Amino acid sequence: MDEAIYYWFLQLIKWGQRLVDVLWDLLFAFTFLGGTREEREKARFYENSAQVVDVKWKAHYMDMGPSDPSNFLYVHKEYVHPERYILSRKHVTLFFLTNKHAVFCESDPDVDVSDLSRFPFLFISQYYQCRRLVFVPHASFYRLGEEIGDPKAKVGVINMTSRCGSTLLSQLIAKVPHSRSFSEPWVVTSLNSLYNTRTIDYEELKALCRATFRLLCKVEPGQEVRTFVLKLTPTSSPLFSVISEVFPSFVLFFNTRAPKPSFTSMLKLKQKFGSTSLYIITGTFWHYYVDRMAMPYTKKYRELYARISRYIPSQSLIEITAQMYTGPFAEYWEHRSSYKHVFLYENLCESPKKEVETMFDLLDIPKEHIPKAMEALEKDSQQQIFGARGVAKGLEVTDDMVPEIDRLFVKMQVPLSINMTKDKFKALFSHVTKPFF
Repeated sequence: MDEAIYYWFLQLIKWGQRLVDVLWDLLFAFTFLGGTREEREKARFYENSAQVVDVKWKAHYMDMGPSDPSNFLYVHKEYVHPERYILSRKHVTLFFLTNKHAVFCESDPDVDVSDLSRFPFLFISQYYQCRRLVFVPHASFYRLGEEIGDPKAKVGVINMTSRCGSTLLSQLIAKVPHSRSFSEPWVVTSLNSLYNTRTIDYEELKALCRATFRLLCKVEPGQEVRTFVLKLTPTSSPLFSVISEVFPSFVLFFNTRAPKPSFTSMLKLKQKFGSTSLYIITGTFWHYYVDRMAMPYTKKYRELYARISRYIPSQSLIEITAQMYTGPFAEYWEHRSSYKHVFLYENLCESPKKEVETMFDLLDIPKEHIPKAMEALEKDSQQQIFGARGVAKGLEVTDDMVPEIDRLFVKMQVPLSINMTKDKFKALFSHVTKPFF
């Protein structure tokens, strides 16, 4: 059975829950989602502004896909002090941003959702291991960020085009003592969605970005963290110009792969999720894709986004795949002077130790930890959740795809072509494939 059916059934239950709450609030001054009326009054003050809810059920429209509060059925538990509850608990991690709240995921105390040996991506780990959600209003979220301040540790952030070795980079860092590696925190993508949908303006985007990274890089009492590395999703890529502005001390990396092998690998995703699921048929995918489209925030790309987003339903999955690859690339190309190094998949394959040494140099990680980090090369970094390694039969880039992909490259104003040689592709990055010291 299509798992999207469970998701839509969950939405029906949540709709009924809201309806019952209206009635119960009138009769008993109590709601299942918000607690008693007296509790809700006290929650207007900062000291009680974080709401903890118990997760009763969860459902997804797409296996191994990203999630948000709509994927959870929950009931009110209590209102708590944001600082006391969130800052002291490692198992409470920033999960999502809505137009009103920052949402934290609470797992069991002995579970580390960033543990890459369990799940290769944080957004998957948070969904499956979430026991409670914590809703914090934006005003309290900003105050939490001010309480923490900017990270004291060295912070590296990776922009990537997908299927290019970025998960391996995350796992290399995860092996290093006193380091935390977050592989694809979806909360940053929700920031891009809020801005794309004009829910927030640019100043609000910067303010939320500042609080977001401060909370992602929180260090609990008694813990020592010297390095954070956050590998973001391709749909988070437009935020890199904002990150550079808000946190000039952060080390920005770009990770990519030559176009043709990238597309061949990305076609596995098409095979994994298919084109006949309810996720596609109901049009959910189109809205989801438009809201989170990876398009730089510069004027020319904002104008292009406005044009493209009006015609998304007519785009083929091949053209969408091309845009998902070129969006992060365009962000890098527009702001390439902000990046300290480019990790090419081809270089990671040919000389992995040299690339690791470069990353360690830029993040001030002692070289003595390189042998331990290199152990990450011994297994499939993505644990085959998108299929086994290698090219599956029938998933090659065919000649009839080439014109469509190249047209998108021209539209996106990037110096790429699907059949460009490896040497020509590498030459694009000759100025940054050696670190700046």
